[in-house]
Amino acid sequence: MEIERTCARDITPLSSILAFYNVAPDGFIVAEAEKKVVGFLIGGLSVLRDGSKAGHVLSLAINPAFHRIGIGRALINHFSEACRRANARSLFLEVKKNNENARRFYSHLGFKELYVYPRYYRMRGYTEDAILMRHELV
Repeated sequence: MEIERTCARDITPLSSILAFYNVAPDGFIVAEAEKKVVGFLIGGLSVLRDGSKAGHVLSLAINPAFHRIGIGRALINHFSEACRRANARSLFLEVKKNNENARRFYSHLGFKELYVYPRYYRMRGYTEDAILMRHELV
């Protein structure tokens, strides 16, 4: 929660995070530096309409003091490998349309922009479009 507060305008309620953790605890990955948690990824596996599996990144946040040193890339790579081992063929995520830095970051990792979800993010009277991005794992 502390890391997310430094990174996001609206944070995910702890109750939502705990509910997902109870369903998919293996999807919680943390990065540590200097004996403290400095980043995290929350993700899970989904079965698509065609029966194939896909990883889904629900949240990725890095303490701003630790940006641009490869932590985000390491978390995505770790999750990608776990998804490959589970026979997932792709990795999906949604990113705020106005978050140009995140969109560039994911593009550099091989994610492609597929679709715009209008008003996807709705929190406390605030709405913003999301862009669905996909990275092929095979």
